[in-house]
Amino acid sequence: MGELTCLGSSGGPQLALDEIVGNSAKNPRQFHLQDDLIAYTASGGVIVSEINTKTGQIVSQRFFCANSSYHGSNSTSSANAYLNMAFDIAEDTEVIKDQYGYPVNSDPTVVTGASGSTYGDPEFFSPGNENDGASPSKLKDRVRSIHCITISPNKRLLAIGESGYQPRILIYSLAPDSSKNPIILIYEHSFGINSVSFSPDSRYLCSLGFINDGFINVWKVNLTSASLHSSNKCSAPINLVIWHENFIITMGLRLIKVWKFDIPDQDSSAVSKPSVLKGKNVLLGNLINSNFIHGSILNSDELLITTSTNNLLLLKLNYESLSLITLDTPQFTFSTVLVDYGSEIIWFSSEDQIKSLPISNLRASDRASDISSPGVTRRNQSSDTFKSPSKDSLERIKSKDQPEQIVKILNFTNSFLIYLTDQGIIALYDKEKNQNKKLIEPLMQNFGGIKQCDSGKVLIFSKNGEIRSIEDKENTTALEATVSLPNNDLIQNSLTAIEQHGDLLISGDKYGNLNITGPSANGMTSLIYQTKAHSSNINEIVYFQVDKFQIITTISRDRMIQFFYSKIEDNKFDILQTIPVHNGNLLKVQYHENRIYVCSSDRTVSIHKIEIEDEELRITQDKLITTKTTPLAMKATGDELIVSTNEKSISVYQISESYALKRTLKLLNDKTNESLLVEDFIVLKNMLIVSCSDKSLRIFNYATGKQLSVTWGHLESIMGLILRSNNELISIGAEGCLLKWQLQDSQINETKNEEKILANETREEDIVPIYTKVTRKIIPIIAKPKINDIKSLLKGDCEDERSSPSSSPRLTAATLRRMESRKSMDSGVPTRKSVSPVRPL
Repeated sequence: MGELTCLGSSGGPQLALDEIVGNSAKNPRQFHLQDDLIAYTASGGVIVSEINTKTGQIVSQRFFCANSSYHGSNSTSSANAYLNMAFDIAEDTEVIKDQYGYPVNSDPTVVTGASGSTYGDPEFFSPGNENDGASPSKLKDRVRSIHCITISPNKRLLAIGESGYQPRILIYSLAPDSSKNPIILIYEHSFGINSVSFSPDSRYLCSLGFINDGFINVWKVNLTSASLHSSNKCSAPINLVIWHENFIITMGLRLIKVWKFDIPDQDSSAVSKPSVLKGKNVLLGNLINSNFIHGSILNSDELLITTSTNNLLLLKLNYESLSLITLDTPQFTFSTVLVDYGSEIIWFSSEDQIKSLPISNLRASDRASDISSPGVTRRNQSSDTFKSPSKDSLERIKSKDQPEQIVKILNFTNSFLIYLTDQGIIALYDKEKNQNKKLIEPLMQNFGGIKQCDSGKVLIFSKNGEIRSIEDKENTTALEATVSLPNNDLIQNSLTAIEQHGDLLISGDKYGNLNITGPSANGMTSLIYQTKAHSSNINEIVYFQVDKFQIITTISRDRMIQFFYSKIEDNKFDILQTIPVHNGNLLKVQYHENRIYVCSSDRTVSIHKIEIEDEELRITQDKLITTKTTPLAMKATGDELIVSTNEKSISVYQISESYALKRTLKLLNDKTNESLLVEDFIVLKNMLIVSCSDKSLRIFNYATGKQLSVTWGHLESIMGLILRSNNELISIGAEGCLLKWQLQDSQINETKNEEKILANETREEDIVPIYTKVTRKIIPIIAKPKINDIKSLLKGDCEDERSSPSSSPRLTAATLRRMESRKSMDSGVPTRKSVSPVRPL
C-alpha cells in the first residue's frame, strides 16, 4: 500500500501509513470501477486498488488522503518564513513531473470563483484564512467528508468530491511516481458535491452540487490547472449522473434531464468565458411522481432506467425528441441495473441477491396502466414512499438480521461482476457459478470501541456484542467471543466496555451489567460472575493483580467506582468496595504501581492506593487533584501523571512529590499557532504522540512541546491510539477503519542520546515551565551611619558600654532629621517644614 507521508523537518520522526483495514464506502457514489482499478473511500481518504483480472486478487493499493496538508517546512506561516523565502530564490525552480506529465514537487493549483481563477498557493483559499465573520477557532473545526469519487477513463486521474464546510474537488494523478498530494483543488460549490464524472476522453469533469447549491458545472482539466467551461442550474434531488458521448444525463426525484455538451476539438483554443450548459427535460407523463434511482447504457442511443417503485424504463437519447418507454417489469424486486454487452444479459440487484434477464426479453409494456403512480401498489414490490411504514416493516428495520442491500453493480470482466453493499462489503460475483467472493469488507459492523488488555492483546468490539482480536500478522481479526445482551422495549442495549486476562473475559453493557466468563469446574468456558454493577452504562473496565488477589475496577456514568476481587486460584468474584468520591461522569481509569487513577467530568482526578493489611485488601484515597477544566485523557507512566484537559493544555504531575504540578505544556499548531485539543496520547522515549480533535496525528517533543510532524488519515474522531512496538502504531476511528502506522526516525539514536543528556540536566537544574512565575529572592540593604554624627547628637549617651565605636550602627539622614525635629520641639523653637512626616516616639 502507498505510504501517507507526514509533514516534518528533514530527518525528524514521522508517521508513515503502512496499511488500512476496513473501508467506509456505504453509498454508490463512494465506489468506482475503471477497468482493473477500483476506488473506494476509507476513513479520511480514498484507496485505489489494482485487481488481477484473471484471479480476482488485489495486486496493489494506494492511499490518497483528502485531509492532508500540502506545505512542508517551507510554509509561509512558520517562524523561519523569511529564511525559506531567501532559500526559494536560490534553489532551482525546475518543476519535476511524473510519468503522466503532472507536477510532483509543486503545490496544487487552486481554482475558485465562477471565472475559474487559479492561484498557485492553496493557503490563499484555506478555511483558516477566510473572513466570513466567524472566529478562526470555529472555522477550523468544521469538518469535510468524502461524498463522491471517480476515475478518468484513461486511468490517469482520480477526482474526489467533498461535503461540508467549503467543500472541494480534489484531482490526483494516478501515475506510479506521482505525489500523494492533489494537483488541482476546485472551490466552487457551497454545500457539497453530489457527483463527479469524467468525459469519455478524460479532458472534462462534470461536478454536480447539492440541492442547496443547485449548480452543474463542466470543468476543462489540464496538466496543471482547471477552468470552468460551462454551467447551469440544477436544483432537483439527483440520484445518478451518467456521461455518455456528448450527453450528460441526470436523474432523480420527478426529474430526468439530458444536457447536451459538444466536446470541442483538442486543437481549439481555451474558452475565456464560461458558457451556458444546455439541457432539456424528459416528459414523464403519469410518472411525474416517480423517483428515478439508477440507470445503465443499453446502446449508443438508449438508456435503461429503474425507479423506486420497481419500474423498468427505456429512454431514447434523441435530443430533439426525447421519449420514455415503459418496459415489462421482471417478476422480482430490483433497484440497480447493469447492462452486460458481452453476455447480452441485464443484471439486477434484488436486495442481497443478483438476478439476470436476457436483453432479448425486453418488451415494451402494452398497458399504459402498468405505469405505477404513488397511489398504486404493484405485486412483488413495496408500497410507495409516501405511505407510512407498517408495524412489520418497522420490526424488520430494527432486526439486526436484516439482509444487506446491494447498492451498486459494475461489470469487471467477462467472468466476474463486482458489487458494493450498504454494509461496506465489496465482493466479486462469478457469472457462471453464481458464487460470491469477498474482496474488501469493513473491520466490524456497528463498531463500539477498542481495548488494549492487561495481557497486551488488542481487542475490538461491536455494539451488538461481537468481540474480535487483532492478530499480529497482516492485521487480520479473529473472533474471540459473542456476548449475549439483554434488551427491553424502551432502551436498546449495547456493549460498552471489555477487558481480558488469560481465559477471563470481562464485559460491561449500557444497562450497567458486569459479566465475567471463564473456565468453570468442568473445564468449559461459561459465565462465572454476573452482577448489576452500575445504574448506567459502564465506561471502562480495568483488570490487575495485587499479591494473591485479582481485582476488577469499573467506572460508569453513575459516578461510582466499583472494585471486585477474588483470589487468583478460585475465580470466585465478589464486590470489594464502592467509592462515591466524584460528582460527574467518570471518563478514564488506569492502574499503575498499586494505584488506581480515575478522571471525571467534575474536573477532578482521584488516586486510590491499594494495600494489603492482615492478608486483606484495603483501598484508601491517596490524592484528589483538581483541574481547571474537564480532563479528557490521562496516563500514568514512570514517576509522572500526565493529564490532558479541555482547556487545550497538558499538565504533568510528579507522583513521588505528592502529585505536585511539575510543568504544563501547550501544544500548538505550527500552521495557525493555535492550541490543540488532545484527546489521546502516547509517551515514547522523548516523543509525545497525540491524536487531536481535528482528526490529526502529531508528534511533539515531550520536553519542549515543539511539534515535530503531523499526519492525517481519519475521517471521524480517533477512538483509540495503541502502541504495539517501538515503531508500530495503531489508530482506529469512529467510522471503524483501522490504520497501521510505522514510526520512521533516521536519527533515533542521536535523539535518544540527546534525551539522556537533557534528562541529566533536568535532574540538576529542573526544566523551568514556560507559564510559571519568575523565581526571586530579594534581601534589603541597610546603610551604616557615621560614628562622629552619633557622638555629637547623642552626647554622652553614646558612650555607654553597649555602644562601642566598633559596633555602633550608623544613622540614616531621615533618622537624623527626625531627631533634630524632636530636639527643636522640646526647646520651643519653630523649625522648617520637615520633608517627611514626623512620627511621635
